Amino acid sequence: MARQLSLSSGATTIVLNQLETEGLIQRVRSEEDRRIVWLSLTDEGAQLAKTLNANRGRMTWELLQALSEEEQQQMFGMLKKIELKLLENMKSFEQIHR
Repeated sequence: MARQLSLSSGATTIVLNQLETEGLIQRVRSEEDRRIVWLSLTDEGAQLAKTLNANRGRMTWELLQALSEEEQQQMFGMLKKIELKLLENMKSFEQIHR
């Protein structure tokens, strides 16, 4: 998980501790291998995730209002260039690692 979030193991522990303290996640240690800790959303965490997902479009629209129409178009153009470069890099990576 730390790797996926690009966080150190210590920073990940701090974030998970906070989420657990807030009642959003729960940790369960594996019976087979005590080094493995399974994470799951609590009911409250699942409800928060559902609410955030439902409001994501509205929140994005509100944030974009800080930019003029021209700035928004420029930003979308730049994001499209980044997306195309990422896809190109992924294809190159896949070809190298076959």
